Amino acid sequence: MRKNARTIVLTALVVAVSALVGCGSYMQGNMALRSGDPEEAIRQYRQVLAENPGNVLARNRLGLALIWAGRPAEAQGELGEMLARDPDDWTANYYLAGARACQGDVSGAYASLDAMSGRFVYLMIREMQDNAARLFAGRPSCPETAKGLWDIQQTAQENQRQREFREQRSSR
Repeated sequence: MRKNARTIVLTALVVAVSALVGCGSYMQGNMALRSGDPEEAIRQYRQVLAENPGNVLARNRLGLALIWAGRPAEAQGELGEMLARDPDDWTANYYLAGARACQGDVSGAYASLDAMSGRFVYLMIREMQDNAARLFAGRPSCPETAKGLWDIQQTAQENQRQREFREQRSSR
C-alpha cells in the first residue's frame, strides 16, 4: 500500500511540475505511446519541438513514435539530426537501431547498438543492447519493434534503479 501511495504522489508531482515547466505535450506524447497511439504521440512531440526545437527528449521520442507508426525512414532522419548534434546520444542511437532494423538494415541496427557502448550506465546499456539484438533477430514489424524497444528500455532503467538501490543499501 505504501508503494502505491508513493507512486501516486510521485506521479502527481511529475504532472504538476510538467504543467509548470511546459512539458505537458511531452508527457501527453508519452501517454499516447503507452496507450498505443503513435500518431497522437507524434503530434504532441512535434508541438513540443515547435516551441523548443532543441528539446532532446522530445526529438528522440518523436523518432520512436515514427517507428511505431511505420515510418522508419522519417524516424531515421529525425534521429540522424540528433546524432549530428550529439554523436554520444545513447537514446538516439538506440532508437536509430530500431529504425534501421525496420528497414531491413540489421547490420546498421547492430552498428547503432554498438555506438551506445560506454555512453551511460554500462550494465543498463548492455542489457538494452542484448535484448534489442534478440528483438531484431525475430524481424518484427515496425510497431512491434518500437513497442519492444520501449519495453526493453523501461525494464533496463528499472533494473538499473534497483541495482543502484541495492548498492546504496549495502554501502550503509
